[in-house]
Amino acid sequence: MSRSKTAFALGHSIRELTRRHPTAIVGSATFAENITDVKEAHRRWRNLLGRIDRAKPQAKLCGVWERQKRGAWHVHYVCSEPLSVEWLRKVAMECGFGPQMRLEFVAMRNGYRARGVDGTVQYLCKYLAKDLDDDESEGVRLVFYHGGARASVVRFSWLRGFAGIYRRGRAIYSEVFGPLEPKRLHSTLSVIMRLGFEDMDDDERWLFVSTSPLVRRWWYGPDGDPSSPFPF
Repeated sequence: MSRSKTAFALGHSIRELTRRHPTAIVGSATFAENITDVKEAHRRWRNLLGRIDRAKPQAKLCGVWERQKRGAWHVHYVCSEPLSVEWLRKVAMECGFGPQMRLEFVAMRNGYRARGVDGTVQYLCKYLAKDLDDDESEGVRLVFYHGGARASVVRFSWLRGFAGIYRRGRAIYSEVFGPLEPKRLHSTLSVIMRLGFEDMDDDERWLFVSTSPLVRRWWYGPDGDPSSPFPF
């Protein structure tokens, strides 16, 4: 998967997780010592995830690993459930992490400091872009999902504009109605395009509408009126 697709999938998953869980938190954790072996880093993180699962069985997490300049790994993550920093520090240290624990709410809550959804997506994805440029990180799985945190991007096409919407809609049309006959393409084009666009979530629709003037005019009409979304 390309860097752009990986970042998009992570950002989309963070947005979906925080939309469904308004008390979601964002945090980071470092190890007690200089852990440069990614397998050992993953082992300790799995142990910590097990402790979180026992305390918060419904917890969903996603995040990214970062390699520091000195070669040590540490982790940045979003968790659907709020965690006590005192409790997390205790169990994390028992799993081989250091005492420093930074936790923030994603959305504003009771006056506590919040990073915001956009800020959280940018915060995690910048580490992804940084380490994908690092030759020593090649082949390392930098992004992780836990507890069903990965949002569905079924039949996601990275093509922009009408081509991407058409490919998606045609796949759905074929599943529902069977193979499309070429002579019927013109009469079914409107249906195919609607199927493709309506199958997207809000983030994906925004991506297509915001990057393609043609899609924007098609969806909202020549005057950009959202009350008339199907000019076909």
